[in-house]
Amino acid sequence: MPPIHATRFTTFPSPNCRLGPAMQSLARIHLFVALFLLLGVPDVSLAQDHEGLSVHRICVQGGTGEKLFLRYWSPAVNTGLPEPVCVFKAPEFGGLPIRSLRVLREPSAGGAMVAVEFDDSARTWIEKMSRANVGNIVAVVVSGRIVSMPMITRPYSDNKLLIVVASEEEATRLVAALTPFVAAVKK
Repeated sequence: MPPIHATRFTTFPSPNCRLGPAMQSLARIHLFVALFLLLGVPDVSLAQDHEGLSVHRICVQGGTGEKLFLRYWSPAVNTGLPEPVCVFKAPEFGGLPIRSLRVLREPSAGGAMVAVEFDDSARTWIEKMSRANVGNIVAVVVSGRIVSMPMITRPYSDNKLLIVVASEEEATRLVAALTPFVAAVKK
């Protein structure tokens, strides 16, 4: 194994740099973009318009509209997209009263699920959201953090969402975060 050497910090571009002018310009642009992403993206959640639970399309799948940059609920949520994740501000679904919350074990996936039941008016919204996003990954957002990023495989009509999480502890945390949004809904 080769020895590990201490990193030497130099000015950019280095005086010993042998890049042509075009490559130096490109390298400067990459450095600027990296610094912008590191320093320019606020470390706050911008999804306060929809308290509780909302579902947003992620930006990498195309589309137009105002964008948010959100962080993951926990490291286990990361599906390979670096933080912060770009989502469209206008939710596909959200802001509806929650009727009940339940933690369900998911032994086949080695984790757990949270069953979020909404009032009956949610059925139309969930169907519209799932139909419009077949084949797309969506971000399930709770209190400004991404808790799950499922791919919608088919449209469905129900007043429930099942959110898969890594463990029962994560499911319990998620239920605790959503409990203040449970409404006194008549059945």
